[in-house]
Amino acid sequence: MRQNTIRPQTIPWRAMAFLGASILLFLVCSHGCGPTGGTGLAPWDDATPAGIENKGATISVFLNLKEPSGPAAWLLISSIEVLADQVWMPLNERPIELDAKRIGSGQAHVATTPVPAGSFSQLRITVEKAALRKGGEMLFLSIEKPSLVFPISGELDLVRGDSQCLLLTWDVGRSFLGSAIIDPAITAAAQSIPLTSDLAYAACPGINTVYVIRTDRNWVTGALGIPGRPSYLALDQPRNRLYVLADREAAIKVLELSTSRIVDKIQIPLMPDPNFMTLDPDNLSAYVLDQRGSYVARIDLRTGTLAGRVRVGNGLEYAAYLPDQGLLAVSSALSGTVFLLDPETLAIAESVPVGNSPQGTAVWKNHLYIAESASNTVSDYDLETKEIRARINVGMDPRRIHLNRDRIYVTNFRGGAVSVLLPGQLGVLRDIKTGGNPLEMASSSGRRWLYVGNPSSRSVTVVDLTAGKVAGEIALGASPQGLAALQ
Repeated sequence: MRQNTIRPQTIPWRAMAFLGASILLFLVCSHGCGPTGGTGLAPWDDATPAGIENKGATISVFLNLKEPSGPAAWLLISSIEVLADQVWMPLNERPIELDAKRIGSGQAHVATTPVPAGSFSQLRITVEKAALRKGGEMLFLSIEKPSLVFPISGELDLVRGDSQCLLLTWDVGRSFLGSAIIDPAITAAAQSIPLTSDLAYAACPGINTVYVIRTDRNWVTGALGIPGRPSYLALDQPRNRLYVLADREAAIKVLELSTSRIVDKIQIPLMPDPNFMTLDPDNLSAYVLDQRGSYVARIDLRTGTLAGRVRVGNGLEYAAYLPDQGLLAVSSALSGTVFLLDPETLAIAESVPVGNSPQGTAVWKNHLYIAESASNTVSDYDLETKEIRARINVGMDPRRIHLNRDRIYVTNFRGGAVSVLLPGQLGVLRDIKTGGNPLEMASSSGRRWLYVGNPSSRSVTVVDLTAGKVAGEIALGASPQGLAALQ
C-alpha cells in the first residue's frame, strides 16, 4: 500500500512571536521546510480554544486529488476565504502550500478556523505561485486566473458551537492549459457523513471537535461540534450511540450516530475535573475518572444518574473493564498501584502494587498487561496467581496498551514508536516507528488498521496491522485525544 505522510506544520502562532526568531527557525525546520501537502495553521493554541467560543463555530478545510497519479503540480495559496452575507471571511493566516505529488491518494489539511455562525455559499482561493516538478526541479507556471471563485456544493450552515468540514477536490490533470499555463480546477463541497460502518472518530478537545474519518480511504469526511472539550469516546453501535466525555462541562454528550446530532447530555455530579471515560461491555454504565480528586464514578447510562462514586489512590490515569474477570482495573500513577474494583459497587477487590507510574492496561486470558511509564516497561500480572510474571522492556514512556487479535500494541509516548508484543511471550516482537508522541489507539478490525493519535504532529498515524508498518497519516490540524472505530 502506498504510504502517505501529509503533515501540517504544528507550531502555535502565538508561541512563535513569544519565543523569538531563533527558536522559530528551529521549529519550522524540524517539521520540514519547503512545499508540503498542506500547511494551514490553526489561529489558536489547542489548549486555548477561545477563538471558537468567541466566534461561535469552526470550519475545517481538507483537500484530496481527483486522480492521485496526475502531474506533480505545486501551488502556493496566499488566501482562502468563504462568503457569508456578502462578506468574505479569511480561513488562513499564512500561505498554504499544496504539493500534488506528496498528497497522492491521501488528504491534506488546509485550514481550521473559528468563524461566526451562519451560512456559507462560496469559496475564493487566491493562488500566488504555481509550479510543476520535473526531474527534481521546479518549473514555474503562468497562472490563468490568480483569484478563483466557485460555489460550495451542499449546505454549509453552521450554528453556534458547530464544527463542520469543507472538502476540496483538485483535478490536477484538468488544471493545465498547455505546458506552461495553469488554471487550478478545484471544487468545494460541504461535508456529508455517510451512513456506513467504515468510520472512525477522533476527538480534538482544543477545537471542540470530533472528526469523522472514512476508514476505506483514511480521509476526514466530516466534523462534529462538541462544546466543552471532547476528550474520550465510547461507541455503542447496536444502540446507534457515540458517548463523548466533555471534560470542561463535566458531562457526557450522547450523539446519535445516524444523524450525528447530540440527543442527550448527562451531567457528572461532584466531579469538576473528569479526565478519562470507559464503558462496560454492555454499554450500560460509564466509568469516569477525576484525576485531581482521585475519584471513580459510575454513571448509569439508562437513567443518566450517578450510580456510585469512590475515592481511590492518587493521580488516576486510566480505567479498563475486564469482562472475563468481572472487574474494573483503575491505574493510579501517583500511588504506583492498579486497583481492581467491583464494577457495581466500586469496592476494591484487589490492589496490584506495580510502581513506576502505571497507566494503560489490557487483559489477555488471565494476564493483565500494565504500562509502566516511568520505567519504560510493561508488566505481565497473572490474575490467577496474583503475581507479576514478568516485566518487558519496551520504548520510552509507554502510555497505552491495545489488544487486537493475537497482538498487543504499546504506544511509547516519548519514544515515537509502537511496540508490538505477542501475548504470553516475554519480549518485543517489533517496534513500529511513528514519530512524534503516539498516545491513544483504536483499531478497525475489518480494514485491519490501527489508528494511533499523535498530539505533537496533530495527526492520526495509520498502521497496517497485516504488514506491521505505517501505511499513512491523517492530518487533522489539531491534537487528537480519544479515538474510536466502528466495527
